[in-house]
Amino acid sequence: VLEGDVPSPVNPPPGCPFQNRCPDAMSICRNRKPALGLLPGESGTHQVSCHLYTGDRDGS
Repeated sequence: VLEGDVPSPVNPPPGCPFQNRCPDAMSICRNRKPALGLLPGESGTHQVSCHLYTGDRDGS
């Protein structure tokens, strides 16, 4: 379970909706919503929307 406050669905913050609750949040998370990407796993391919996994760690 993620700790912290859930963002307002009516007035969400810019960037990633998990930025205030994610222990791995980076500066890019505050400004840019991560793109949806595919991540291979043991049980098949999974969809992921996180800068850590979509290769956009530096904001470029």
